[in-house]
Amino acid sequence: MRTISLGLILAVGLTSVAQAQAPAPVTTAPAAPPASPAAPPPATTTAPPAAGSTTTAAPPAVTAPGAAVPGAPATTPPATTPDATPPAPVAEAAPALPTTGDGAMLIQVLEKVCVPLVRGGNFDQLAGQLPGARKNRRDGTWSVPLGGSRDYTINLLAQGVNKDVCQAEVHYAIGGDTDIYKAVNVWAFLHKPELIATANYVQTGGDNVKRVQRSWEHLESASSTAVNFTTWKKPDDTPLNRGYDTGYLFYQERALS
Repeated sequence: MRTISLGLILAVGLTSVAQAQAPAPVTTAPAAPPASPAAPPPATTTAPPAAGSTTTAAPPAVTAPGAAVPGAPATTPPATTPDATPPAPVAEAAPALPTTGDGAMLIQVLEKVCVPLVRGGNFDQLAGQLPGARKNRRDGTWSVPLGGSRDYTINLLAQGVNKDVCQAEVHYAIGGDTDIYKAVNVWAFLHKPELIATANYVQTGGDNVKRVQRSWEHLESASSTAVNFTTWKKPDDTPLNRGYDTGYLFYQERALS
């Protein structure tokens, strides 16, 4: 009996030693539970219409004409090509000669008498064709009425030694020189070739007469064509005569030596 107990005690002791020396068991963490699927969105429910009510669908949006459609890409207007040649400027109308008044009669004298006269025409024949012309046999001049008064006349002077000159003394209504100046200016502009304004000056001579002269001329290397109209007044700008103003018409075509 003592032998068995000793062996049993020895076996138990060895077993305890073996258990004390054995490594501790490895503890493994439990695996994470699988992710739960995302919850589906809650279903949208529309409450049914109340009994007796009528449900009307909203009308589609209407886009105003010319307005951009939402979401549509912006459009760029097509590039415009400029005209190859710009439109030509409108030409200004040429000034017209007067058809009535003192200026118109003075133009008739220039065109029907003075121009052909300095080119060799006959003075009496040319002056006699003007309306109302009358010859003064005492000095060989011709008078043409301007109208409005017996005092208003154009007195054409007979040529002297200078056959390239035509001259006339003009008696016209007081203050009427503006219309005459305008008429001669337009005539000079329309003349072929054009006569360019060359002088506009005032001079009071020893005879106590104030002369205001305006001249137009076309000058070439061998010839000159000129016209001028000069008013005659007293130094204080009052008329030389009580009933009319006085002017002097001069036209010349001459060769230059």
